[in-house]
Amino acid sequence: MPEIKWQAPEYEPRKRGISWYWMSVIVSVLIIAFAVYERNFLFAVFILIAELLVLTLGGRAPRMVDFTLSEKGLTIDGKKTYSYGEIESWSVSPHHEETDAWRDVALKLKARLRPVLKIKIPRETAEPVEKALSLKIKRADWEVSLADALEDFIGF
Repeated sequence: MPEIKWQAPEYEPRKRGISWYWMSVIVSVLIIAFAVYERNFLFAVFILIAELLVLTLGGRAPRMVDFTLSEKGLTIDGKKTYSYGEIESWSVSPHHEETDAWRDVALKLKARLRPVLKIKIPRETAEPVEKALSLKIKRADWEVSLADALEDFIGF
């Protein structure tokens, strides 16, 4: 199998207007007010810290990650390698349009702590990667998780 290399963002960048940030602050203030009313100050502090992280990281651009698919398996940033024996199955998201530059690939891992690894593949690299994965691992149907649905709904 020839080695396939590509770069992809660590997550999908989303354009957020000022109203998204204001809505985030309003929801957090309401939750903090409820926590204080219930005298749950630890939860209020947790929500405050979480909101500060959302505001800070929400505007950050994703870093580019290096991927290599080889005979050994999938290597991420030259540091972590997932061998084919660690991967149970893989799937590709069906909802991408022809204008999208990226395809989402989910690798279902055999490990319990991190059951699914989602990565992005450039559209022009998708076909060779899919062929290479098909030689080593079984393909499964794409499943949308609750976390994915919530992420799409709130735009994060």
